Amino acid sequence: MSRESTASGEFVFNIFSALAQFERRLIQERTRAEYSLTRFSVPLLPRPQVCFNPLSYLD
Repeated sequence: MSRESTASGEFVFNIFSALAQFERRLIQERTRAEYSLTRFSVPLLPRPQVCFNPLSYLD
């Protein structure tokens, strides 16, 4: 007998799935808000180049 077959198991499963869907929608809203803010602001610049020489740590 699985946990989802009982009334309380189904209830808990539905609560967790509703919370997961709510969190997913919040992430979508934040992402869309960030895109709309960056769309009308300064254009994105490339990331600065970092000079990394792994051999410099051996000295």
